[in-house]
Amino acid sequence: MIKKVSDRLNSELRANNLKGILNDNTDVVIRNIFLADIKSCLVFIDGLSDLEQINLNIINPLKKITKFDFKNLKQIADLNANFCNFEVVEDLKTMQLNILKGQAVLFVDGFKGAICFNVIKYESRGIVEPPSSTVINGPREGFNESIKTNISLIRKRLASTSLKIEDMQVGLRTNTAIKIVYFDDLADKSVVEQVKNKISKIKIDGIIDSYYISKFLEKYPNSMFRQIGSCEKPDIVCAKLLEGRVAIFVDGSPIVLTVPFVFIEDFQSANDYYSDAYRASFLRILRLFAFCVSIYLPGMYMALQ
Repeated sequence: MIKKVSDRLNSELRANNLKGILNDNTDVVIRNIFLADIKSCLVFIDGLSDLEQINLNIINPLKKITKFDFKNLKQIADLNANFCNFEVVEDLKTMQLNILKGQAVLFVDGFKGAICFNVIKYESRGIVEPPSSTVINGPREGFNESIKTNISLIRKRLASTSLKIEDMQVGLRTNTAIKIVYFDDLADKSVVEQVKNKISKIKIDGIIDSYYISKFLEKYPNSMFRQIGSCEKPDIVCAKLLEGRVAIFVDGSPIVLTVPFVFIEDFQSANDYYSDAYRASFLRILRLFAFCVSIYLPGMYMALQ
């Protein structure tokens, strides 16, 4: 016999209410599951959540329950022996955000709150050499659009306890994940605080690419010179972190921003990091000299006419 519960703790009503908040979109799926004689509803977005994980690690273990004697939601979530990445939440806005990110939310009759399972599965591009930063020597890896993959490429190279990674979110509608990465004992603390303060003050509907962030980080918006560095290769970003710079990763963008940025960086090449120090320095000076010649020589020629 199915037990009756109050509307406030009715899983189906809460699941439908959540779907209504998400504009009743057709890709928002509600699956009814019975835990012995207790009804529950699982809500997720088709296309963002991994259906295989949902079936194997959530629905199947829950369907095997023959006797319901649980006192809290965590006990129910613990049944998923193969799936340990979950959290119990009670805030409705947190549930909305988790679903929009690709998680699955489980409501159970008679229990306040819900279980959020991390079943996020995004399609992402492979790790390939970026076309804008081809090198003769050095690794061919490049960032892609997944922020987790990009951070793992940094972690793989910098196995240090002093590496600091801080999370932020920007965008009133997109809630784009941003990670600020730096070495706690190398980076200038004032630069780190300036970056965090400027990002926290950004009020914009959405962040589609890291260049949206760069415009807010510039100290002189009307300057014709670049003030924010950018890179698509994890080895170059690691080198800049070791120089004491701060890296800003934006979810959905393969471009990583670095600050502070100095003018001479415009004359650097990705190959410089894998060349002899004297040769690399000579080539940088040669590029700077060629730049000065291209700027002043035409004017000098016209003045001598």
